Amino acid sequence: MAFRSVLVDGLFYIQDGILLVKRDADPDPIIVDNALEPIKDLRVQFTAHHWPPTPVDQKRWGGGCCMWEKSGKCPAGHHENPAYLLHFASSGVLKKIDESWWLEEGGVLESIPLEKLDGHLGRIVAVTLIDAESFGKDLDFSGIDLNKTADPETQAIQLETIERQTKQLHGMMTEFQELLKSLKKGG
Repeated sequence: MAFRSVLVDGLFYIQDGILLVKRDADPDPIIVDNALEPIKDLRVQFTAHHWPPTPVDQKRWGGGCCMWEKSGKCPAGHHENPAYLLHFASSGVLKKIDESWWLEEGGVLESIPLEKLDGHLGRIVAVTLIDAESFGKDLDFSGIDLNKTADPETQAIQLETIERQTKQLHGMMTEFQELLKSLKKGG
């Protein structure tokens, strides 16, 4: 099993019924559904939140993250509670049902409130959760003993197994480090 992560941040907006994110540095918006698709049906830790600019402007809706203030009505409720900041954090198997995203845990579905990101500066961070038992099975070193004298073919197979599993671990660690760099850069 590989470690996977998603980091999407910027100005969220809906166009033609599709949730998009515009980043300052990117010429084209990111389609949120496309960003989440690679982790669909996997067990994840998922967070979505409003992300006010720094410094936070306490006189503005959502500390300055809400673009609906001039309209007088906000889908996240800033017209009723200007200090509100969305912070959704949960874990489960990421599901897409109809046009909405959900987390399923123990047969219970929990809706991910992505609609509250519309018209806001925000961030989505999702990382796969690795089941230690199945991960241990994926990294099965049983039967490998390079100290024993074995025929060259058996040793070659054992070395290939070790190399493949080491590359898998290295890839997971590299992706995790890239996620941490992105989080530090953005936050």
